[in-house]
Amino acid sequence: MRRTYLDTGVLIEAAAGRGPKAGVAIALLKDPNRVLLFRAAFREASRSPVSGIDALHVAAAHLLKADEFITTEKPGKAIYRNTLVPVVYLRG
Repeated sequence: MRRTYLDTGVLIEAAAGRGPKAGVAIALLKDPNRVLLFRAAFREASRSPVSGIDALHVAAAHLLKADEFITTEKPGKAIYRNTLVPVVYLRG
């Protein structure tokens, strides 16, 4: 089993599902001989408006069983519409 970390560009290509790199990216994600640490991020990026990097952050928080994800992103941004963990704005 090959442990593989893919950067967010690969996640974005696969989630978009079009273009010459999408097929290669999707094949990497479906490869049964690889252990990928961001399947939750891929699912989140595919079903919500969260960006690739934010999907990775949200998935990491979810996998850590966080009760909340605190961010400096202002309310109304896409990250607040994720489906994995409640997002809280860091007020100053």
